[in-house]
Amino acid sequence: MIDTTYKYQLEKYTGRATRHTCPHCHHPMIFARYIDERGNYIAENVGRCNREDRCGYHLTPSEYFKNKGIDYTPTIQAEKKSLPLTDYIPEETMIRSLKTENHFVQFLTKFFSLSDVARTIDTYRIGDAKDGRVIYWQIDDQNRIRTGKIMKYDPTTGHRVKGVSGSFDWAHRHVKNPFQLNQCLYGLHLIKNDKPIAIVESEKSAIVGSMAIPTYTWMATGGKQNFRLMETVKGRNVTLFPDLGAYDQWSEHAARYGFKISRVLEDIATPEDMEKGLDIADYILK
Repeated sequence: MIDTTYKYQLEKYTGRATRHTCPHCHHPMIFARYIDERGNYIAENVGRCNREDRCGYHLTPSEYFKNKGIDYTPTIQAEKKSLPLTDYIPEETMIRSLKTENHFVQFLTKFFSLSDVARTIDTYRIGDAKDGRVIYWQIDDQNRIRTGKIMKYDPTTGHRVKGVSGSFDWAHRHVKNPFQLNQCLYGLHLIKNDKPIAIVESEKSAIVGSMAIPTYTWMATGGKQNFRLMETVKGRNVTLFPDLGAYDQWSEHAARYGFKISRVLEDIATPEDMEKGLDIADYILK
């Protein structure tokens, strides 16, 4: 069976080596390069920066070849390949991590009661990693554990610690190699209740939102480029709560999936808030 496939595609994330320094904003590990059908890079500057609201750099293969005066071939004919089976993390691995010693949980106790925090840990199965890091377990609607995002927070400010060794990692990297990862919405395992769904970008926002506005079931895409994950809740009562500066982009996906979208942050934001790109958790905690 023949399938039409794009000849040049953005390289999928399989680890730190697949993300590079953006040639425009110069942020490290944020730039995805285009590759050809053999996995070769086209050029160091051909790709897309994931900081779309702050940088927006995106040089496509067609633009690059046009500038070089080279004919561009956008598609190839390729044999359709079956998708590899998704790998899952054993449940006992997650269970061993369910403690309350990470810095993110310590930060939450400054704003919410211990009973609310304990209930949220149980609901979202928030885990602990070494050195005070939190594990956001990605659990699908069949209660299968896809992966865990490991992140480090400042226990005083609640802000992410970035750019230091161990500040970001994936749990599946420590389970099996190679591991066939297929991500899902954070909080997808809660889909079986009858509440309307709220979707935000970060796991932190989903956690804070769940405690402050419990009329929704809160989920998170876990990244700016993970809109495809929302396909699994299409047809449900869903409202999107984008970060400041991301409303227009999220509106496109709201229309695509038939979701509602909130302008609440855009309506109350100051110019300083817009510059910082605050999210709904920032406003709740203020």
